[in-house]
Amino acid sequence: MLKEALRLFPPVPSDAKYCAQDDELPGGVPVAAGTLIVFLPFGMGRSEAIWGPDALEVRPERHLEGSGASKKTFFENPVFQAGPRICLGMNMAMFEASVALVMVLQQFKLRLAAPEQPPTYNALALTMGIEGGLSVIAEPI
Repeated sequence: MLKEALRLFPPVPSDAKYCAQDDELPGGVPVAAGTLIVFLPFGMGRSEAIWGPDALEVRPERHLEGSGASKKTFFENPVFQAGPRICLGMNMAMFEASVALVMVLQQFKLRLAAPEQPPTYNALALTMGIEGGLSVIAEPI
């Protein structure tokens, strides 16, 4: 579930890289020195070309080994970037988030305080947030 949440709601919705010397993208596209390349994990996580016609649906089984779903590369799902710039803390971040999620869900049933008001995401900031925060009610189990 965590990987699916990160696919749809990446902490960093857009990222840019500056090309210091002439290079080539994996698809063979040349990139001249001085070029600024921007990629959008927020958009890529919702792309039907990458994820299929149900790209906007939450389906955690997309990320299970042996599920029949094609395994995506970090270049297709760059939540933690890819290649030589992949996040060094990726495994620790996934571990910590998994432990925190399990601890919260073992102790509380969560529900939106105002389910009739869907959250508004700010994907234009450096890190993605929810306008006005997200109010939830945590009921002990």
